[in-house]
Amino acid sequence: MDAVIHAPIVAVGCGYFGSGAHAPNESMRVRDYQRGTYFMVRFMRGVANFGQQA
Repeated sequence: MDAVIHAPIVAVGCGYFGSGAHAPNESMRVRDYQRGTYFMVRFMRGVANFGQQA
């Protein structure tokens, strides 16, 4: 990853403001999880194809 985007780590969260992150009643909506997963797939494909012609 570092060789492509010049960052040793990339972190992306998925959720919403009312999720209660790290609280005893933390929750996540299924749709947010699905969108986060879709985003990560697209992101990883973009990194894998970086510099290649379309």
